[in-house]
Amino acid sequence: MAKPRRRSAAKIATKREQTGLVETAERLGEDPSPLVPRVQGRVRTGPVKRLERRLRKISAGRASERRLRRYLRWGPRLARAYAHLLLVGHRGGAKRMGSLKTPVGELKYAVRANLSARITVAVQHQHHPEVRILGYRELAQKTGGIVWADEAGVILTGRNDPPPDEWYDLVLDSIDFPLERTPDGLRTPDLVDITDLTAPDAPYALQVVLATGPTRISLSAAKLRDLVPSGGRSLLGRLAVYLIGLDPKRDVTVTPLGTPTDCHHPGDTCLWATARPAVRKRPLERYQSGELNERDLLDRIRPDWEEAVRLAGGRLYCAGGNCYGADPDRLLDALGLSGDTRAATRMFLEEGPPVVLAEEFSHNKVLEAAWAAAPRVLVRLHPRPEELDVLIERHKRSPPATILEEVLAEKTAAERLAGYPRYERLPTGAAVADRLFRAHTTGDAPAVLDTVDKELKRATHKGLLWAALTHYDATQGRAWQFDKNDQEAGGFLIAPLQALFEAGPDSYHTALKKIHTLSGGTGELPEPVGTH
Repeated sequence: MAKPRRRSAAKIATKREQTGLVETAERLGEDPSPLVPRVQGRVRTGPVKRLERRLRKISAGRASERRLRRYLRWGPRLARAYAHLLLVGHRGGAKRMGSLKTPVGELKYAVRANLSARITVAVQHQHHPEVRILGYRELAQKTGGIVWADEAGVILTGRNDPPPDEWYDLVLDSIDFPLERTPDGLRTPDLVDITDLTAPDAPYALQVVLATGPTRISLSAAKLRDLVPSGGRSLLGRLAVYLIGLDPKRDVTVTPLGTPTDCHHPGDTCLWATARPAVRKRPLERYQSGELNERDLLDRIRPDWEEAVRLAGGRLYCAGGNCYGADPDRLLDALGLSGDTRAATRMFLEEGPPVVLAEEFSHNKVLEAAWAAAPRVLVRLHPRPEELDVLIERHKRSPPATILEEVLAEKTAAERLAGYPRYERLPTGAAVADRLFRAHTTGDAPAVLDTVDKELKRATHKGLLWAALTHYDATQGRAWQFDKNDQEAGGFLIAPLQALFEAGPDSYHTALKKIHTLSGGTGELPEPVGTH
């Protein structure tokens, strides 16, 4: 009976794999400095210097196969793996390749029986920081420091030293929040203060201080997976996700070396090079693609708004999945508004409810979460027609809310809402204009402004909105022009109408006539009665 074949994980190397090994060997053979850690802080530098001398000695003898085979017998394991790489390059490639699962996927490498697979892969795949760091655990244990990987190489810091400067640069590039580097750490105006901390139980930590209260969030600088406490499910955790714009579960990865490390003890190997957030999808997009279930979706979009508003100083503006605290300018920047539209929108935000969600979610679960969050929420929504009945039923059981812009713009939507006492049927543009004109002709200035405030904020009809936003100030000869894409809400008309009212009855009456004509009103507009 024939003996069974011996199974092996090694495979015959392809020509492309051999070429890649030879090119890596030539590049590192001429200059081994990428393998030498850059020391920052207080660590024992003896092992680093011995490693550097050994690597340069091996590099000098790379032309002799006999010397390379001798260097494989003794010395630091990283240096022996380096000698093995140069030997493979000297021979023109490797006949067989092994494979190892790494944080970036399964990688192939030239096998050597007396070398660690992890260290061998780390040397042969230097272009991956996530893989390169696998070869430095032994060095970290000998020096009592912490090893960091970046695009340029490896950094070695002491246990109680702050993170390297490159880490701060990565944070500034990775998070979607206006941070700036200061001598005290990372700061952002008004809302959040991020500074360095040093403590016996957590030598590497960042501290986030909400400017409106004493609440603090401790973050791990060496392990970004701990960016949000309790996995992001606590209130402060959700706030941190919104404020910093980083999802610790999906956007941050740490190379596990046996078991996940806290990077608080000598010998721990910390990787920050992979903490770059990918192109993040909005929660609804991730839900529709199957990445999130309904419970996770609600957990991400339904924080405790009352507490959030309190921490944000009484107001909270959100857009695009991120919250911008109590500063409306950040929200306006996110929405890309400028000029007169920005000024009118800012006034509307300052006078509006405490929570403003400028979102375009179109799922009833999302709407339910937003409506049930606070008594007064302005929601910019575009629901699908088939969902409208479900939304109405859910809204009947939730606190009152103001639905802003185009939610019920379609005629069928307005008709469906006609039977519910909570809503009045949204009038057409001509009907709203007629109401304004009747209030105007009474000569009662407070009544006019009160009607403008009540009616135009509720007006969601496109025709009326466009007509009202294209009126002009005849006295000053200046046009109030708004693009159709800038139709945000009728409430934005308060500023120009107030200016027209103060300019005098003639200019105000002229503007109302233009609104009346463009919005489809019928009949002649009576002349104003009394003095405004």
